[in-house]
Amino acid sequence: MKDRQRAWTMAGLRYTQAPIVVLTLVSMMFNIEGLNWNSPIDHFETFSGGGSVTMGEVEAGRTAVSFDIIHDEVKQSMLTRPGFCNALFWALNLKPGAGKVTAPVCSTWVFMSSGSTKRSRTNPLGSPSSPACQEANVMLCRLLILLMVCSAKGCWWVLEQPASSVMPYHPLFQKFLQLRGIAVRKLYTCVGWFGAPSLKPTHLFSSHIEIEDLNSLARKNFVPRQVENVVHYVDSQGKPRICGGRHLKSSQTYPRRFGRALATIRTSNRRAVQKKAKAFLKKAMTAKTSAADCRPRINNQWIEGADLKPVFTYLSV
Repeated sequence: MKDRQRAWTMAGLRYTQAPIVVLTLVSMMFNIEGLNWNSPIDHFETFSGGGSVTMGEVEAGRTAVSFDIIHDEVKQSMLTRPGFCNALFWALNLKPGAGKVTAPVCSTWVFMSSGSTKRSRTNPLGSPSSPACQEANVMLCRLLILLMVCSAKGCWWVLEQPASSVMPYHPLFQKFLQLRGIAVRKLYTCVGWFGAPSLKPTHLFSSHIEIEDLNSLARKNFVPRQVENVVHYVDSQGKPRICGGRHLKSSQTYPRRFGRALATIRTSNRRAVQKKAKAFLKKAMTAKTSAADCRPRINNQWIEGADLKPVFTYLSV
């Protein structure tokens, strides 16, 4: 199974013209001794929090793995070397046409924190002096590498962000969208339509058009409950300000119905997605002109953006 996973992934990455540094990283992962490649999985959820999506997948009879720092601050953190490598292994161990859901930490990307982070559509990288911004930038770039791996095997991935997030304007997010054969869809939905206490307008970015089926399971007659996600106030200089309220943190957790809804549309579209994955891999494996992106400038952007030098050192030991 290891050899097949390697062949599929490398062919898919070359076909999408992914940066050569990503293929090098993947090759190093496959060279690690002792990893179990004989039990490929159906679904992988990063930044899983309460794991409602993972639970929905398990209820649907599929093998699923959740990954979140709340379970292990080292081995399940996207910012540590072992954590990122663990996440990369699980992405590589997905079956072709499998599922991947991720909701990267949004706190520095949304309008509520823009006063301190300085993030905007024209300045998506945020303040260079903000450690939180810099960590979030690395986290995103490493996540995008995982999504390249998923796309290389025709997996159906979904990335969730609040509607006000400027994450998609990050330069390497834009580079990711330009990869060959990756057509990303964006769906507007509201987590409140699936049982959350607040409406929480949300954008779902996805590799597959089938994500549009999700809102057919929504209950749009939303009745808000008494929650405090945003606090408006005036500072000492008389300027209007906003900050997160006491219920903001809990609003990040998906309701169970949201996880079940994602699992439901995965089930109903499973054959179509697997058929697409098979066709994609056949094209990737037989393409005569596929080549990774070897341009030094592009690869250096990914090395720096995802802070890959310590990862390469870790994998070389």
